[in-house]
Amino acid sequence: MRSVRLGIFAALLLALVLPGTAGADQAAGQVQACARGTFTLDQDGTLRLFHLSARQTMYEPVTWRPTVGDKVDVTFVVNKGQLEVTQAKLVEAGPSTIADLASPAVVTIVEKGKSGIIGQLESGQAVKFSSSRRTQWEPAGWLPMTGEKAVVEFQAVRERFGFGVLYDATRIAKKTEVPAAEAP
Repeated sequence: MRSVRLGIFAALLLALVLPGTAGADQAAGQVQACARGTFTLDQDGTLRLFHLSARQTMYEPVTWRPTVGDKVDVTFVVNKGQLEVTQAKLVEAGPSTIADLASPAVVTIVEKGKSGIIGQLESGQAVKFSSSRRTQWEPAGWLPMTGEKAVVEFQAVRERFGFGVLYDATRIAKKTEVPAAEAP
């Protein structure tokens, strides 16, 4: 009798601890719209709204977040009528997706502010690089101007509050143009 009670207690405990594994389902399709913490997936003509969790959703690649035009595979659970994503995997990147930005990056400065710079990559995408007191600016005292080229060394980290990825600049250096050798 005691072992039966213990078995029931263990089953209830597992049901509470592992809710995502028991009823997990999968979907694949193209992202049609994005909002803070949600995205709409077109799965063969059926639109479904998926919810992201800042703590529980795992992304592959880690520095990617769903963007309009991406083709994705998601694993999700139904919780109180909502489709909550437990894992999101990028299958094919859309036109405005930044999934594998590597440090250092060469950018054209679009804007400079107190919290960092916005730089345009060679692919045409704009990325915000946050700066802090630890960020090294080279040359010392350099004030970036719109249109100048820079080399940015950074770390991609998950936002502290929210769902996105933050590019934390450790070094921002003015890119000096190397003059082309004169032809004879």
